[in-house]
Amino acid sequence: MALAMTGILTQGSSAATLVAGTSMGFDLGPTASNNVVETINSLTNGAGETITAGNVLDRNGVVVDDVGVTVLATGFEFGNNDAATEAEVSGQTSNFNDSNLTDWFGRGSNGTAEIRLTGLDDNLSYDVFIGHAFVANTTNTDTLYGALGTDNSGITAVNSHDGTGDTFVWLRGLRSEGTNLTLTIQKAPGSGAAAVSAFTITAVPEPSVSALLGLGGMALILRRRK
Repeated sequence: MALAMTGILTQGSSAATLVAGTSMGFDLGPTASNNVVETINSLTNGAGETITAGNVLDRNGVVVDDVGVTVLATGFEFGNNDAATEAEVSGQTSNFNDSNLTDWFGRGSNGTAEIRLTGLDDNLSYDVFIGHAFVANTTNTDTLYGALGTDNSGITAVNSHDGTGDTFVWLRGLRSEGTNLTLTIQKAPGSGAAAVSAFTITAVPEPSVSALLGLGGMALILRRRK
């Protein structure tokens, strides 16, 4: 069934550059809430959706300059705009509610679907909180999440549908390449399908920068003690 896809957003009252601590939420469906202010509707195979720079909001409703996101629809084969109740989805968190989780997009064949973020700061790293609604469900949708790029090699996480995993999983310390970061969604080994419902991305300082700041603070403390 072919579905139309439309981006919906609420423009913030001010704008800000991307800095450490900036957190943006994205919901792949018709409802956004719990500060997940950017909504991507009904994805179709072959027709991606782009939210251009100047239109992406952080989780406080402020426009984040330069950042954009594109769902590369050629990687997805099906989707659903289910309005299930919270009781039908396990592992709810404060980051998202049931509406964010019960709509989803996926693929049943082998290969990779992609979501690309643009306009990021290459001096920062990024923590991604990503997941789908099928945990503790009989549907065989163990999904392997990762990201493109040699710096991101080995940073992966799997959502397990059998109740042993979490609804959302973390990808920590991802690095952008030329200001772009491409998330990947594919079937985990032995899985029947891959799915994704929603995610947040939070900018964090590089570990080396944090270490330098820590050393600087320690030096200041030692100086004051003398």
